[in-house]
Parts: sequence; C-alpha cells; structure tokens
Amino acid sequence: MNQEPTSFSEQSRQAEEATARLKKRMLLVLAGLIVFAIIALPLIRLLDNALKADREEETTKKPSSSILFYEPNFEYNILTDYEYLNLDRSIYYADIKSGVTEAIDLKRVNTYGDAVPVLCNMIDALIRGDADAYNALFSRNFFENHEPELPFTMQRIYDVYLTKVNETQVKPKNGRAYTQFEFEVSYKISKNDGTFRTDIGHDESKKQYFVLSDSTTEKVLIDQILEYNYQ
Repeated sequence: MNQEPTSFSEQSRQAEEATARLKKRMLLVLAGLIVFAIIALPLIRLLDNALKADREEETTKKPSSSILFYEPNFEYNILTDYEYLNLDRSIYYADIKSGVTEAIDLKRVNTYGDAVPVLCNMIDALIRGDADAYNALFSRNFFENHEPELPFTMQRIYDVYLTKVNETQVKPKNGRAYTQFEFEVSYKISKNDGTFRTDIGHDESKKQYFVLSDSTTEKVLIDQILEYNYQ
C-alpha cells in the first residue's frame, strides 16, 4: 500500500527537476541572446557606416562618371569636320574693369598684353591635340603640384572667352619683381571624348581661373589653374 505514494512522490520530484532544467536552459539561451545583441549591434552599425561611406563615395564620383563621352579617335583631323568648322571658333577677350568684350584678331594678339597670347596658344594647342605644346605653356611652379598633361585628341573647342580679372606688379622681398595676371577662361567642347576634360560633357562649359606670371622665366607662363566650386 506504500508503493503508490512513493511512486507519485518520485514522479513529482522528477517533474520539478525537469522544469528546473528547462528554466535553466531558457535562462542560458536568453543570456546568450543578450550577449549576442551586445556584440552584434556595434558590428551591424559599423557595417552600416561602411556601406554608407561606400554609397557616398559612389555618389561623389557619379557626376564625372555619368557623363557620356564620345569615342576617342586620335587619327581624326577635326579641321576637316564641317560641323565643327561652322561653330563660333573665335576667341573673345573681355576686361572686367573696362567692360570691353571683343573678338581677338589673332594677327594683333600681342596688343592685348603678355598673358593673352599664352592663353590663345593654349587654345590652339588643345584644338591641334598637341600635348607637348600645351605643357610648354606652364611654369615649373605649376608642375610642382601637377603632372604634365597626357596625350589627348584634337579638341573641338568653341565659344572661347578670356576675361581679364586683374594684373598686379609683385615685388617680393627676395628675388626680382614680376607681373601676375589673372583670367577667367571658359570654352565649350563639341563631341567631348574625355581625353582632355572629364568634368564637362558635350557642348558644356565651366569657368576656370588662370594665374599667369613671368616669375620663373622672362616670358609669361601659366602658374595655376583653379576650379570654381560648382554645387
């Protein structure tokens, strides 16, 4: 008669132990999840920040990479292209102080001062696709921070404007005096193939700020090209 209560008591004890073991496992699982969350959340944030940085970098590169350039052809002579020849290929000179704007007579280019012939020669070198002639117009000051321009195709340049902003006589404490010229330069490139300018597309124009001087040699050369911050 004592066997049945003993069996029931044993079963109750075993059930309590099983319940305790289950609670213990659940607590261990819960603790594991908490530890995982503590470790994983910072890693998820780190990964998210890395992906965000990649997206921002991709967005930053997008403006230049989104331009569709024409296929380069180093053999083609653009001066036989009637479509290009019919564009306005004059070089216009403008003076901010005097308000004068006029097409430059290249036979009288020297009457515009020492800097304008350099800029006109630069435009001519670009049209002819002559990288050596282009690089020869820059001073050693420029090449301290820039590499020489690599070969490029003949550039279909038109709507050229050279705007004189300033002319200054510079007298350093050490060294000889020299003249510094500052110009805004703008032009368009028809069928731009990206071998020279990659920041503008077909028939687009962006002003650049040129600083020229005779500080390193007796002739005027280009010291700097500064880009405007277009947003």
